[in-house]
Amino acid sequence: MADNEEFQIDESVIALTGARGTVCDVRQMTNGATVYGVVDTTGAVRYYTADSIKRVL
Repeated sequence: MADNEEFQIDESVIALTGARGTVCDVRQMTNGATVYGVVDTTGAVRYYTADSIKRVL
């Protein structure tokens, strides 16, 4: 599935699972998909596709 939205470093986001954090990394996977590293309030970094996170307004 194609990414429907692009995110930038330092943007506040929330994952569909409820995790809240800040985009800290943007990478291209070998299959061409873009993933976004999100650091949460505990300091853990998890990677999500654009379909899995939303901007915090």
